[in-house]
Amino acid sequence: MKLKNSLSLVALVFISQSGLAIETTKPELIGVSSEHFFVPTGFDDNDNAQIVVSGNLPNSCYRVADPLVKVSHRQKKVYVKPQAYVYPSAWCLQVLVPFTQTLNLGVLNASTYEVVEVGPQDQQSSHGKMSIKKSMSNNADDFLYASVKSALVSHESGKNILSINGSLSGSCMHLKEVKVVHKTADVIEILPITELQGGSGCDQKAYTFDTKVELPKADTDAVLIHIRTLNGQSVNLVEDLS
Repeated sequence: MKLKNSLSLVALVFISQSGLAIETTKPELIGVSSEHFFVPTGFDDNDNAQIVVSGNLPNSCYRVADPLVKVSHRQKKVYVKPQAYVYPSAWCLQVLVPFTQTLNLGVLNASTYEVVEVGPQDQQSSHGKMSIKKSMSNNADDFLYASVKSALVSHESGKNILSINGSLSGSCMHLKEVKVVHKTADVIEILPITELQGGSGCDQKAYTFDTKVELPKADTDAVLIHIRTLNGQSVNLVEDLS
Protein backbone atom coordinates (compact mmCIF):
# COMPACT_ATOMS: atom_id res chain seq x y z
CA MET A 1 0.00 0.00 0.00
CA LYS A 2 2.85 2.40 0.84
CA LEU A 3 4.51 1.63 -2.53
CA LYS A 4 1.23 2.35 -4.39
CA ASN A 5 0.73 5.69 -2.63
CA SER A 6 4.35 6.66 -3.30
CA LEU A 7 3.99 5.89 -7.02
CA SER A 8 0.79 7.97 -7.17
CA LEU A 9 2.55 10.92 -5.56
CA VAL A 10 5.49 10.64 -7.98
CA ALA A 11 3.06 10.55 -10.91
CA LEU A 12 1.31 13.73 -9.73
CA VAL A 13 4.62 15.53 -9.31
CA PHE A 14 5.74 14.42 -12.78
CA ILE A 15 2.52 15.60 -14.40
CA SER A 16 2.75 18.97 -12.68
CA GLN A 17 6.40 19.55 -13.54
CA SER A 18 6.00 18.44 -17.15
CA GLY A 19 3.17 20.84 -17.86
CA LEU A 20 0.62 18.08 -18.26
CA ALA A 21 -1.54 19.17 -15.32
CA ILE A 22 -5.26 19.31 -15.96
CA GLU A 23 -6.25 22.78 -17.17
CA THR A 24 -8.96 24.59 -15.28
CA THR A 25 -11.42 26.83 -17.09
CA LYS A 26 -12.26 30.19 -15.58
CA PRO A 27 -15.92 30.97 -14.91
CA GLU A 28 -17.84 32.94 -17.50
CA LEU A 29 -19.30 36.31 -16.54
CA ILE A 30 -22.82 36.65 -17.95
CA GLY A 31 -25.84 38.88 -17.57
CA VAL A 32 -28.78 37.51 -15.58
CA SER A 33 -32.30 38.63 -14.79
CA SER A 34 -33.48 39.87 -11.42
CA GLU A 35 -36.92 39.32 -9.94
CA HIS A 36 -37.24 42.47 -7.85
CA PHE A 37 -35.83 45.99 -7.91
CA PHE A 38 -36.41 47.95 -4.71
CA VAL A 39 -36.07 51.74 -4.64
CA PRO A 40 -35.95 53.24 -1.11
CA THR A 41 -37.01 56.84 -0.60
CA GLY A 42 -35.60 59.57 1.64
CA PHE A 43 -32.25 60.18 -0.04
CA ASP A 44 -30.91 63.74 -0.33
CA ASP A 45 -28.27 65.11 -2.68
CA ASN A 46 -25.61 64.64 0.02
CA ASP A 47 -26.45 60.96 0.70
CA ASN A 48 -25.03 57.78 -0.75
CA ALA A 49 -28.14 56.72 -2.67
CA GLN A 50 -28.90 53.00 -2.78
CA ILE A 51 -31.16 50.54 -4.56
CA VAL A 52 -31.54 46.83 -3.78
CA VAL A 53 -31.82 43.98 -6.31
CA SER A 54 -32.92 40.42 -5.57
CA GLY A 55 -33.62 37.28 -7.52
CA ASN A 56 -32.72 33.62 -8.01
CA LEU A 57 -29.90 32.03 -9.97
CA PRO A 58 -30.90 28.79 -11.78
CA ASN A 59 -28.53 26.27 -10.18
CA SER A 60 -25.47 25.77 -7.97
CA CYS A 61 -22.99 26.42 -10.81
CA TYR A 62 -23.92 30.13 -10.68
CA ARG A 63 -22.37 32.64 -8.31
CA VAL A 64 -23.57 36.22 -8.01
CA ALA A 65 -21.20 38.92 -9.34
CA ASP A 66 -21.11 42.69 -9.06
CA PRO A 67 -23.65 44.25 -11.45
CA LEU A 68 -22.79 46.89 -13.98
CA VAL A 69 -24.16 50.24 -12.80
CA LYS A 70 -24.24 53.44 -14.85
CA VAL A 71 -25.82 56.74 -13.85
CA SER A 72 -26.74 59.07 -16.70
CA HIS A 73 -27.21 62.55 -15.27
CA ARG A 74 -28.18 63.86 -18.68
CA GLN A 75 -30.91 61.27 -19.27
CA LYS A 76 -31.83 61.14 -15.55
CA LYS A 77 -31.58 57.35 -15.59
CA VAL A 78 -29.85 54.69 -13.51
CA TYR A 79 -28.91 51.62 -15.57
CA VAL A 80 -28.30 48.32 -13.74
CA LYS A 81 -27.21 45.07 -15.38
CA PRO A 82 -27.22 42.12 -12.92
CA GLN A 83 -24.42 39.62 -13.52
CA ALA A 84 -23.26 36.19 -12.37
CA TYR A 85 -20.32 33.85 -12.81
CA VAL A 86 -21.09 30.46 -14.38
CA TYR A 87 -18.68 27.65 -13.50
CA PRO A 88 -18.14 24.93 -16.15
CA SER A 89 -18.80 22.01 -13.83
CA ALA A 90 -20.11 18.68 -15.07
CA TRP A 91 -22.33 18.46 -12.02
CA CYS A 92 -24.71 21.24 -10.94
CA LEU A 93 -27.27 20.96 -8.17
CA GLN A 94 -30.63 21.88 -9.71
CA VAL A 95 -31.83 24.25 -6.99
CA LEU A 96 -32.56 27.96 -7.06
CA VAL A 97 -29.80 30.10 -5.54
CA PRO A 98 -31.29 33.30 -4.04
CA PHE A 99 -29.35 36.56 -4.01
CA THR A 100 -29.85 40.06 -2.66
CA GLN A 101 -27.51 42.92 -3.53
CA THR A 102 -27.32 46.47 -2.19
CA LEU A 103 -26.07 48.82 -4.90
CA ASN A 104 -24.31 52.05 -3.92
CA LEU A 105 -25.03 54.78 -6.47
CA GLY A 106 -22.98 57.47 -4.74
CA VAL A 107 -24.06 61.07 -4.29
CA LEU A 108 -26.62 62.06 -6.95
CA ASN A 109 -27.87 65.47 -7.97
CA ALA A 110 -31.29 66.52 -6.71
CA SER A 111 -33.65 65.21 -9.37
CA THR A 112 -35.88 62.27 -10.31
CA TYR A 113 -34.16 59.30 -11.92
CA GLU A 114 -35.70 56.38 -13.76
CA VAL A 115 -34.30 53.00 -12.63
CA VAL A 116 -33.71 50.76 -15.66
CA GLU A 117 -32.68 47.09 -15.66
CA VAL A 118 -30.54 45.90 -18.56
CA GLY A 119 -31.30 42.23 -19.18
CA PRO A 120 -29.11 39.35 -20.43
CA GLN A 121 -29.80 40.28 -24.09
CA ASP A 122 -29.43 44.00 -23.28
CA GLN A 123 -33.19 44.48 -23.25
CA GLN A 124 -34.29 47.32 -21.00
CA SER A 125 -37.16 47.44 -18.50
CA SER A 126 -38.17 50.25 -16.17
CA HIS A 127 -38.45 49.68 -12.41
CA GLY A 128 -39.89 53.00 -11.33
CA LYS A 129 -38.49 56.31 -10.19
CA MET A 130 -35.97 57.41 -7.58
CA SER A 131 -36.42 60.95 -6.23
CA ILE A 132 -33.36 62.68 -4.78
CA LYS A 133 -34.27 65.70 -2.68
CA LYS A 134 -32.28 68.85 -2.10
CA SER A 135 -30.55 68.68 1.27
CA MET A 136 -31.61 71.37 3.73
CA SER A 137 -28.44 71.14 5.86
CA ASN A 138 -24.78 70.19 5.73
CA ASN A 139 -25.38 67.16 7.94
CA ALA A 140 -24.97 63.71 6.42
CA ASP A 141 -28.51 62.68 7.43
CA ASP A 142 -31.68 64.25 8.77
CA PHE A 143 -31.31 62.10 11.90
CA LEU A 144 -28.47 60.62 13.93
CA TYR A 145 -28.86 56.88 13.45
CA ALA A 146 -27.64 53.98 15.55
CA SER A 147 -25.10 51.50 14.19
CA VAL A 148 -27.08 48.42 13.15
CA LYS A 149 -25.27 45.08 12.98
CA SER A 150 -28.06 42.62 12.19
CA ALA A 151 -31.82 42.26 11.88
CA LEU A 152 -34.31 39.39 11.80
CA VAL A 153 -38.01 39.11 10.97
CA SER A 154 -40.21 36.76 12.99
CA HIS A 155 -43.95 36.10 12.97
CA GLU A 156 -45.55 36.30 16.39
CA SER A 157 -49.30 36.01 17.07
CA GLY A 158 -50.17 37.04 13.52
CA LYS A 159 -47.79 40.01 13.60
CA ASN A 160 -44.55 40.65 11.72
CA ILE A 161 -41.85 41.60 14.23
CA LEU A 162 -38.46 43.06 13.31
CA SER A 163 -35.66 42.47 15.83
CA ILE A 164 -32.69 44.83 15.52
CA ASN A 165 -29.26 44.41 17.06
CA GLY A 166 -26.71 47.22 17.05
CA SER A 167 -24.52 49.53 19.06
CA LEU A 168 -24.54 53.07 20.45
CA SER A 169 -21.38 55.19 20.34
CA GLY A 170 -20.92 56.17 23.96
CA SER A 171 -22.89 56.33 27.18
CA CYS A 172 -24.55 59.64 26.25
CA MET A 173 -26.12 58.26 23.06
CA HIS A 174 -29.58 56.78 23.52
CA LEU A 175 -32.03 55.10 21.17
CA LYS A 176 -34.88 57.61 20.95
CA GLU A 177 -37.25 55.79 18.60
CA VAL A 178 -37.40 53.36 15.71
CA LYS A 179 -39.38 55.10 13.00
CA VAL A 180 -41.23 52.94 10.46
CA VAL A 181 -41.86 54.54 7.06
CA HIS A 182 -44.02 52.75 4.48
CA LYS A 183 -44.37 55.12 1.52
CA THR A 184 -44.25 52.55 -1.29
CA ALA A 185 -45.90 49.13 -1.45
CA ASP A 186 -42.71 47.07 -1.63
CA VAL A 187 -40.35 49.06 0.64
CA ILE A 188 -40.48 49.55 4.41
CA GLU A 189 -37.86 51.94 5.73
CA ILE A 190 -36.62 51.61 9.30
CA LEU A 191 -34.98 54.64 10.94
CA PRO A 192 -33.27 53.83 14.29
CA ILE A 193 -33.08 57.41 15.58
CA THR A 194 -30.78 58.26 18.47
CA GLU A 195 -30.22 61.35 20.58
CA LEU A 196 -27.31 62.70 22.59
CA GLN A 197 -27.76 63.63 26.23
CA GLY A 198 -24.77 65.70 27.28
CA GLY A 199 -22.93 65.31 30.53
CA SER A 200 -19.47 65.32 32.02
CA GLY A 201 -19.56 61.58 32.64
CA CYS A 202 -19.92 60.49 29.00
CA ASP A 203 -17.54 57.86 27.69
CA GLN A 204 -16.77 56.67 24.16
CA LYS A 205 -17.37 52.98 24.81
CA ALA A 206 -19.73 51.19 22.40
CA TYR A 207 -22.89 49.84 24.05
CA THR A 208 -24.96 47.15 22.38
CA PHE A 209 -28.73 47.32 22.11
CA ASP A 210 -31.54 44.99 21.05
CA THR A 211 -34.98 46.27 20.19
CA LYS A 212 -38.13 45.13 18.40
CA VAL A 213 -40.69 46.91 16.24
CA GLU A 214 -43.87 45.74 14.56
CA LEU A 215 -43.92 45.85 10.78
CA PRO A 216 -46.99 46.76 8.73
CA LYS A 217 -48.71 44.26 6.49
CA ALA A 218 -47.79 44.35 2.82
CA ASP A 219 -49.79 43.35 -0.25
CA THR A 220 -46.80 42.11 -2.27
CA ASP A 221 -45.02 38.78 -1.83
CA ALA A 222 -41.57 40.40 -1.60
CA VAL A 223 -40.91 43.48 0.52
CA LEU A 224 -37.62 45.23 1.18
CA ILE A 225 -36.94 46.12 4.80
CA HIS A 226 -34.40 48.93 4.47
CA ILE A 227 -32.70 49.81 7.77
CA ARG A 228 -30.60 52.96 7.80
CA THR A 229 -27.45 52.96 9.89
CA LEU A 230 -24.86 55.40 11.20
CA ASN A 231 -22.10 54.72 8.65
CA GLY A 232 -24.22 55.80 5.67
CA GLN A 233 -24.91 52.23 4.60
CA SER A 234 -27.94 50.08 5.35
CA VAL A 235 -29.03 46.62 6.43
CA ASN A 236 -31.46 45.13 3.91
CA LEU A 237 -33.81 42.17 4.19
CA VAL A 238 -36.22 40.89 1.54
CA GLU A 239 -39.23 39.22 3.20
CA ASP A 240 -42.77 38.02 2.51
CA LEU A 241 -45.02 40.01 4.86
CA SER A 242 -48.34 39.33 3.16
